[in-house]
This record gives sequence, C-alpha cells and structure tokens, in this order.
Amino acid sequence: MSDEEELTYKERRSAVNKTYRTKILNSEKAEEFKKKNIEDCRKWREQNKERVEAYREKNREKVLAYNKEKVPCVCGAQVSRGCMSRHRESNKHRLYLLSESRKAEKEKNNN
Repeated sequence: MSDEEELTYKERRSAVNKTYRTKILNSEKAEEFKKKNIEDCRKWREQNKERVEAYREKNREKVLAYNKEKVPCVCGAQVSRGCMSRHRESNKHRLYLLSESRKAEKEKNNN
C-alpha cells in the first residue's frame, strides 16, 4: 500500500469507528453494551489467567517502574501513573475542573 492509500484507509477506519462509537454511546443499548464488554473482559482474563500472571511475573520491574513514573496532570499536579484514576476523583482535581469550566463560561458570556 502506498502512503496515500494507507492514509485514506486510516481515515475511513477512523470515520467508521467514530460512527460506531457515536451510535453505541448515544443509544439506549449503551448500558447493555458496557455490561457485556465488562463481562467479556472478565471471561477473557479468566481464560488467560496463566498468561496474564506469567506476563506480570516476567515484566514485574517494568510494570512497577511505569506505574511509579510521575506525569503532569491538567490541574498542575505531578501524579504517578498508577494513581492517576484516584487523583482524578480527588477534590483538588475536581475543583480545578470546576474553576476552569466557570472561566470558560464567563469568557463565553463576555463574547
């Protein structure tokens, strides 16, 4: 495939995926889809339990180093990758998002 064909293929796939996600997320079946997806993931993990454990044992140091790596959050805090989801639920992060949305709202009203 040439670069042009590859780009058009990527663009087509992107459009298809976007359409699919939009249909799924905006439909009444979104909750059903989410539950089924969670169930399928659990089944896969159960079926591949040995593989997952072997990977974790083999790459333990790499996984720990990755999770300990500090990354900047949009709110300005330095958070380790392993704690990012917990940080996003923190008051500090939520207050920042709230203040940003209020700033944007004020700017929108002023224009």
